[in-house]
Amino acid sequence: MEQTANDVSSIISNGILDANDNNCCVKNVGDAFAIFHARAPRKGSVAVPGLKDIEVYCPKEDDSTGWTNILSPDYTVYEEYYTGVKGETPEYIEEKRSGNVKRYIEHPIVRITFMRFKDSDCYKFIGIYTLNIEKSIKNNSLVWERATYYCDLRCVYELMTLLKRYEK
Repeated sequence: MEQTANDVSSIISNGILDANDNNCCVKNVGDAFAIFHARAPRKGSVAVPGLKDIEVYCPKEDDSTGWTNILSPDYTVYEEYYTGVKGETPEYIEEKRSGNVKRYIEHPIVRITFMRFKDSDCYKFIGIYTLNIEKSIKNNSLVWERATYYCDLRCVYELMTLLKRYEK
């Protein structure tokens, strides 16, 4: 997948994030966060200032920290779960996985998601996702379903309010 990263100022001036545009991507996690005026933390997600329960999330397709994110071919669903790292016991892995699911089920959020694919040097916008609580409980993993592939940055606050209202 050939992609060209855009700088934050050009994305903001364009005002649109579109998952159907292969070049709707940024160089790094900090750039993805900067689009929403958020500061980059140590990990791959950050709350969007002024929006309750909304975060920008930047997973890697080939993450080596024990977390797995599997994206459906049409980008409509991704599943996130802990698989562990060398030396961890199956009991610990299961406990960490279950704890993560429990935390998000008790306090569901909306995720604006940029993913770094194995064959890419940038983070591509893939959509805005809400948690499917029923499937997450059943699978003991977080099952995120795409609510929209498009985000107009000029009315992002209105969009997020609607998405939180219709969460599954």
